[in-house]
Amino acid sequence: MSFHLHGPLDPDSPLFVGREEELAQIERWLRRGDAVGAVLGGRQNGKTSVLLRARERARTWQPVAFVDFQAVAGADPAACARHLAEQIADQLGGALRAAPPLPESAGGLQGFLRAAVSAAQAPRVGLFLDELGVLPEETRRWLGSALRASFNLRLVHRELGRWTFVLAGGIELCDMAVHRNSPLRNVLDEIYLGDLSEASVAALLAAAAAPGLPAARAAELCAWTAGQPYLTQALAEQAARCGSLEAAAAALLRAETHNLPHVFHAMDREGLEPTFQRIVAQEVVPFTRLDDDIARLELIGVVRDEAGLCRPRNALYAAAARRRYGLCAPEPGPAHERPGTAARGSAASEASMTFPRSLVEALRSKRLVPFVGAGVAMAVRRASDGRSLFPSWPALLAAAAARLREEDRPTEARLVDALLSMAPPRLLQAAEEARRALGPTWSRFLVEQLSPDARDVQEASLELARLVWGLGSQLVITTNYDAVLRWACPDPGNLREWNIETPNGLVEHLQGALRRPTVWHLHGTIHHVDDIILTPDGYTTLYPTGPADEVRYRAALESLRAQMAGRTLLFVGVSLEDRVFGDQLRWIAEKFRGAAGPHFALVRREDRKAFEQRAAGLPVEVVEFEGFGEPLHARLRALAAAARG
Repeated sequence: MSFHLHGPLDPDSPLFVGREEELAQIERWLRRGDAVGAVLGGRQNGKTSVLLRARERARTWQPVAFVDFQAVAGADPAACARHLAEQIADQLGGALRAAPPLPESAGGLQGFLRAAVSAAQAPRVGLFLDELGVLPEETRRWLGSALRASFNLRLVHRELGRWTFVLAGGIELCDMAVHRNSPLRNVLDEIYLGDLSEASVAALLAAAAAPGLPAARAAELCAWTAGQPYLTQALAEQAARCGSLEAAAAALLRAETHNLPHVFHAMDREGLEPTFQRIVAQEVVPFTRLDDDIARLELIGVVRDEAGLCRPRNALYAAAARRRYGLCAPEPGPAHERPGTAARGSAASEASMTFPRSLVEALRSKRLVPFVGAGVAMAVRRASDGRSLFPSWPALLAAAAARLREEDRPTEARLVDALLSMAPPRLLQAAEEARRALGPTWSRFLVEQLSPDARDVQEASLELARLVWGLGSQLVITTNYDAVLRWACPDPGNLREWNIETPNGLVEHLQGALRRPTVWHLHGTIHHVDDIILTPDGYTTLYPTGPADEVRYRAALESLRAQMAGRTLLFVGVSLEDRVFGDQLRWIAEKFRGAAGPHFALVRREDRKAFEQRAAGLPVEVVEFEGFGEPLHARLRALAAAARG
């Protein structure tokens, strides 16, 4: 038998090990029914397998419907209610004297639940709900409220007391069930699904009978995975092929695609990476579910409670994070790092760094212009809590959707959420819909999000922006709206800030007469919020898509093209996901037949392939760095040193 790496386990599989305590708790819920149950845990932690096993064990004494919502991903409350009723009627058909009519609307779900359980030929009935993450947030909250109402009314409509509801999920259950203001919070009884014990991992190895990996090596395996079910099996299978746990771990960190990218994407989406970085760096972070960030990191599945402090869930997650954030030398290992390893590695790598000759020459001849993107702003942290001071674009628009719900615009909020959930996300369209729906509130919302209190800036987190100024260019171009470059400027008293169209100043720069540090806010600044370029109609005022477009900022466009043609741009914190801006680079390449540039972009190693796909056909060369934080800082310091030498 081999390991099982895709989907839930068959309830009768010998690979299902441990979990007896959790199964006993679910059985108590089914027999007692005085709470709504929730099986909570991170991705691929075995939640679905536990529910299916519990359902199988209850088969002889209680009917249980298991409802997976993947077939109705994106459903509104009415479609969700109908799918739920269809699945209950189908799965419990043999246990019902007669199938009740399906609900015509979301409001009919409670009536259906009353009729179905009244027709049941059993004292109690269970309802297990899984894959709730595919439903929109508003639908999940509606479902939570519907279940809460059914639970509350069990003393009025006695038949409702015969239902037992059990939900399974992770971060997607925050607003529905876990947070203090969620509809199910004070009727919820939770199981936080932990890791497999060393004895259970030994039983798993024995059941799989993997060659070269006997049950006796369970402790070595747990040193890497701490018993996380999927990672334990993935690492064991890889080790069975290559014969070494260390080599297997290195292979997973390099190429695993089913777990590691997803948990880091979830942290990024939720704005939790700064907190996780602090935990990986072994800062003192108390473990408490009263802290929303810690509660969400636990639900994503990347932290654990160790004597009241937060620790990475396992050595694989910690090693992946160190690589991603550049917190230490990249060699993975389950043991603690040796003192001084990171510092020595950083110094050695900085000393040995090389750069393209044309990049160094452009810097020495003062022809290089830094072009700063959102990544520089995202590096800035709050002094008060260490979190990112600015939201990412997806997080900004997700906050806009939340604001729409606060303004009682649920339909528009769902539309923004839907645009953000597409692959790839339709960011410009989402911004346009949010702006249109919020109306006059839009400008105030942007100021709230993008103009934080400068007194709450963590000074050390401005290092990346300071290093941009350290490259020696008097001009820095940015598509950001914030004041980060002002805060980091070494001579803020003499700083000039241009707002989109300032052709006279750009002529001064092209003539080599610029004597003061200057920031050109190419897409506007939050201090002139009504003029910023964020939505499609704003983009066409600078970047025409056709001859009929009215180009409000024609001089700015021509000046930008002149910079691209006559200077070397160094992109810092820029992903080139902005297709419209990329079109301008492509236009330059075509008009000047390859003579313009070359331009360069600092790109993290693991992002290189995706970046090169976006930059295909553009006159942009990649300058690679190992990870965010100190490795990126070291790269910029070395570049400045190379220019001086």
